[in-house]
Amino acid sequence: LAFTRRMLVVDRKITGATQLLQPLNFDIAHTNQRLLFKINTSAINPSNALDQIKVVILQNLRWDNAIQGVKPTFYVGNNLEYSSNDDAITFPAGSEWRWLDVQSFRYQSDRVQRVNYGKTYTEVFLKPDGDRSRQPYLFYRDYDGAYFIQTTESINPYYQTDYATTHFFFVPPDHAPWPDKDLYVLGQFTGGGLNDSTKMTFNAEAGRYEWSCLLKQGFYNYSYVTVDRADPNRRPSFEFTEGNHIETENMYTILVYYRALGARVDEL
Repeated sequence: LAFTRRMLVVDRKITGATQLLQPLNFDIAHTNQRLLFKINTSAINPSNALDQIKVVILQNLRWDNAIQGVKPTFYVGNNLEYSSNDDAITFPAGSEWRWLDVQSFRYQSDRVQRVNYGKTYTEVFLKPDGDRSRQPYLFYRDYDGAYFIQTTESINPYYQTDYATTHFFFVPPDHAPWPDKDLYVLGQFTGGGLNDSTKMTFNAEAGRYEWSCLLKQGFYNYSYVTVDRADPNRRPSFEFTEGNHIETENMYTILVYYRALGARVDEL
């Protein structure tokens, strides 16, 4: 097996409407975002919508923190309304994503500290990143964790771009590792998952976490997340690395799955 890639085949039949609100719980009112939505299933007219309809809510196309198993609050005719008052559909908002511009290996962009040029390889060393969790919210344009393969040094980015081993560094507070947490690099270029290939290693001599991967020339969004080792669900957190701000611009996707009577698979 060389690689896997998730894909979705969508049949656009239903309509819906969404709202993004402040959570009711005061403890997370300034750090999380609450999603309300309703869908109209007239086009498929399910005989038992509560059993045949399932929804999955994604934040920035991430599957590691997807919310699923939520039941509609109201069900009238073919209209399903998800507007629970218990903050059931609530996401930590995070901050705007960090960025890396490696469209050119010769022109070193603002996030690049230095580049090593070899006869058969290129190494890009990024400037060390620090903790942003205590900083106030700052808006700037990002791509919600996405990346783009492109270059300023040739014409066709798909056939004429090069690769570089790229080194990421994160400096924790007091240059000390978290005793009960693991640190990961997160972005669509990592597949949106948390595993051994995206886990950072702490360098005690340098007092920082380090991680390397092979990247093609392009523009990348990324963030750092921690995972509590005692958490069986391995839920990622921005709390100790990026911070959470309700003002953060995020993209939400609502996937509606329908299984017809007698069918063996779900339709999306």
